[in-house]
This record gives sequence, C-alpha cells and structure tokens, in this order.
Amino acid sequence: MRRPLAILLGGAALLMAVGCGTGFKLPAEVKRSAVVGNGTYERIATWTGFARVQDLLLTKTPNPANAQLYALFRSAGPIAGSVLAYPLSTPTAFSFRYNGLQNPVALCGDATRLFVLDQGDSCAARTNPATGQCDTTGNYLLPRDLQWTNKVAYLDRYWRVREFFPDGGDTVSSFTDTTMAWVQGIAVDDQQRIYVSGLFILVTPNPNNPFLYERRFAWRIHRYVRGGSDPNMPGCHWHRDTGYAVEEGSGLGTAVNPEGLDWSPADGGALFIADTGNNRGQRLSNPPSAQDYLILDGELGGLNSPVDVCADLAGYSYVVDGLSNAVYRYVRAEVVGVSTGQLVQRVDIEPSSGGAPLVEPVAVAADNDLVYVADGQTGEVAVFRRRR
Repeated sequence: MRRPLAILLGGAALLMAVGCGTGFKLPAEVKRSAVVGNGTYERIATWTGFARVQDLLLTKTPNPANAQLYALFRSAGPIAGSVLAYPLSTPTAFSFRYNGLQNPVALCGDATRLFVLDQGDSCAARTNPATGQCDTTGNYLLPRDLQWTNKVAYLDRYWRVREFFPDGGDTVSSFTDTTMAWVQGIAVDDQQRIYVSGLFILVTPNPNNPFLYERRFAWRIHRYVRGGSDPNMPGCHWHRDTGYAVEEGSGLGTAVNPEGLDWSPADGGALFIADTGNNRGQRLSNPPSAQDYLILDGELGGLNSPVDVCADLAGYSYVVDGLSNAVYRYVRAEVVGVSTGQLVQRVDIEPSSGGAPLVEPVAVAADNDLVYVADGQTGEVAVFRRRR
C-alpha cells in the first residue's frame, strides 16, 4: 500500500527455512484480453495539503456511514511520520492522533482497529541488504547480532506493528519479528490476522566451518495471529503462523519485493499483492488454492513496477502501476470455465475531462463508488467517482 525505496536483489529464489511455513505451487498463468468496462470514472475532487503522503486506507464496512479514510505521511515533511483521519467528503483532518509512531510506512484496518507498520528507529529495522548499510543514523546491528542479555532495551528499535483504536490514542498492542527486516506492506483479514511483507533473514551454517554462520535475505509475506508466544517475537502477545508464508520466486504464488498488500472479504476472502519485482498484481485465496488464484495484469499485457493494491467490497481490485503512473481496475471473471482477473479500465484516465494526469501515484484506496489516489509528487489526493 505504498511506495518505499526500491531494492534490487539478485540470485535465484531461496527455499523457505525450516519452521517458517510451507510454500505452495500454482499452475501456469492464464492471460485474457481486456474486456469492455462496465462503468467509467470521473475526477470529482483534488485534495491538496498531502505533501509526503505515503499510504491511504479506506476502511471496509457494509455501512458507508462507518467508513473512514486515513492518510499516512513519511517521516520527513510538514506532517512528519504521522497518520491522520479524514471524513470522506473533505480533506480537513479530524483531531485524532496516533501516539508513539517513529517511522510509519504502511497501514491497514477495519471498522474496529487500525494497524500501522512502523519501521522503528534503527538498523535493526532498516539495514539495506543491497549495500549492507543503515539508511538512518545510529550504529545498531541486525536482530540476529543483538546481545539478548539486554534485549529489553532494544525492543523499541525494531520495526513494529502498532494497533490503535480508529479514533486514535496510545498503542493498544504491538509486535515485532526479529527474523524479518526491511518491512514494507501490511494487511489485516476479517479474523484480524496480520500480513506483513519484508525480507526474511536466513541464517545458515557455513558448509566449510560449522562455527561460522551466513546471513542471507529473501522476500516473504508472513501472517501473524493474536495470542500465544513466539521466541522470535520478544515482548509480544502475538505469534507467527508457521503454516503460512508467501515466498520469493518467479513462479505464480510467489512474490519479489511485494510493496503493497490488501485483504478483501469478498468470495471467501483473499490477499491482494502488488508484486513489484515480478511486475504483476496477485490475488491469493485463503487458504491458497490453484483453483482460486488470480493474476492481475495491466493494459496491453503488462504492469510496470506496481507499488500498491486494494480491493473493494464488490470484489473489484485496483493496482497502482508505478512507472506507468496509472491506476487499473480489475474484476473477477469466468472465461470458458476459468476464473481470472480481467482488466476493466484505467481509473485515472478520462479523455474528455481535461483533468491533470497523475504524476507519481503511490497509494490507492477504494469502496464501491469512490477511488482515492495519493500522488507523492504533487502532494495531492485525487478523488474519482464511478458512473453507474
């Protein structure tokens, strides 16, 4: 649900470490040609005052009166590192505040809870695997290198998922996972299980010297469940579901550099992924099934660095195509008995409108009628309405 720094990782896909869940295989991709749209969008408003906006969230609820729009701002700028709540009709923020955030990068939520992915304030959260260097000040090491005799002092320096009530206040609960770094995307399902994308830290013995260990990184999407305990999640009342993981790779059902996540309760529930490294969007059912897998492709056959994805209650999904500066809308369709994700239209283009095009779309949020698109370059949120 956002656009962080791009990371280029080489090498083949890595196998999942023992105890980190089981990957799944899916059949070859089924591509379909674009279909005629069943509705077009018009740009009805342009909200200003969103400099350094990074993510948007429109809470999903059958009652539109309970819906809420949230905007997350990067850790630099006039509204540094904060989340603000807005009514759906105006860019004037409520007075709600979400306390304790350090470097928030993505958010998700429902009608009762808001979850913010906070990268923390140290290299334990933000070491760049491409360079091995920390992208912020401080000389903290990665989680596997910490001296756990003093582990309590380091807890706030990790990335964390922070849970809030929708109307702000202090953190209700939080968790971290010391086997993950460079976290990027977050989603919550209808059971309030949390999905986080980032780099999994693979620590393996050196084959030539059993006293030496090697550390590698591989993209993962892990699922976290409330309650219980986990030795890799100190001080948390959450645990990682070791039976679920989306792994790095080039095949279907895998993901490389997944920048954006969202959950839709439609059709039994599914996780949507902006699979940036593989230039595609994905819909993974729950549990993942080869018969219920959709790939979301772009106009004329390809996405170009998708950075965000969301879904509405009607089953439509929306993908922000980063390098094409476009927003595509998809519908689930049956073609010759095969379920597939089909392109319906571009949300952001209306040739007769004369409206300004998007410059650098970074996030999208949508319900059945409205689509909100955050533009990181102009500091605006464009509001589009679907014609019936």
